[in-house]
Amino acid sequence: MKGTNNHKLGFILIEDKKNTMVVVVDLLCLLRSLPRLQSFLFDVSTHGSLHVLPVTQGIHVLCFLQAEFTSWFEELPRKIKKIPFKDTALAAIPFLAYLLVYSNYSLLRRIIGLGKVTKPNHTFLPWMEVLVFHCFPHQMLAKFAHPVLDCVAAVPYLFHFGLPFLFIFFKVASNRSIRGVFPFLWCAGWVNLVATIIQFLFPTAPPWYVDSVVFSPNGDVLKAGANEAGFHRLDAALGFPFFHGIYAASPLPFGAFPSLHVAWPAVILVSGPWINEKFAMFHVVWITWAALYSNHHYGVDAVGGIFLVFLVNFMMRKVWCPFPLENGKKPSCHICRRISPPLLQV
Repeated sequence: MKGTNNHKLGFILIEDKKNTMVVVVDLLCLLRSLPRLQSFLFDVSTHGSLHVLPVTQGIHVLCFLQAEFTSWFEELPRKIKKIPFKDTALAAIPFLAYLLVYSNYSLLRRIIGLGKVTKPNHTFLPWMEVLVFHCFPHQMLAKFAHPVLDCVAAVPYLFHFGLPFLFIFFKVASNRSIRGVFPFLWCAGWVNLVATIIQFLFPTAPPWYVDSVVFSPNGDVLKAGANEAGFHRLDAALGFPFFHGIYAASPLPFGAFPSLHVAWPAVILVSGPWINEKFAMFHVVWITWAALYSNHHYGVDAVGGIFLVFLVNFMMRKVWCPFPLENGKKPSCHICRRISPPLLQV
């Protein structure tokens, strides 16, 4: 029977004499324990292929796997001790504070006497939009609405919810250490916390609300559009309210400014982006376009989110950050390369 050995990774297939058992074993692990497996005979050809002769009994393989598992289990406490729990807890404090404020948004407003948001500010953002862009970009993009563009815009929104976890997994896998995640967690936590506090104290209406709301002569809201905004077209195509269910469950319906949808990819951009820097920049542009195209945000919302990210990143590098930034190396984002390391880094 043959098994391939490709570079450093390889697998072999082992079976007993009666051809009733086939087991896949990691080749390197097997070779390291070769003295313990006297019944295995190997013949490596010049082409790098591996010939495995039949084993006397398949039970030998099972015993070997059991021994390896036992060895790994015995080393588990030592591996757990190497996890920096204190640094992990410190890095997660801002993000946990954000989750606490976000998940208890209505309760906290009642506690401090602000009450439920029934009439958010709907004049400030349109005024800022005209001041900055001299037009309404979201209305211009909405004129090109198409089912294909709806799907393209929905992709970054659907990935938005799992984006931090995917990036954390990437950081741990690429650095083979959890410590590379700490600056990202610290930056993302403060960006989310500051943005949520702004939205908590100054709730602003997104464009889908401003463009659809109808007021009574007394100033009461008679009706307003659906909170899924432009994605209602996808709900109609799917035949069930998928996006409506997502946005209806949000405890913070009037948090247009600053845009955290745009801020999260921007945090990744300044935290040593995955794949490459161009893709990280494309992601920021993609989600910005999707936010405006779907009528979820104004252009100034996106600008505000990006500005907040660079402000927090600037404070981390110039003032204080409890964690080394990118293992003491220069930031990979060329926008941040001229920013020196923090003065009070510990």
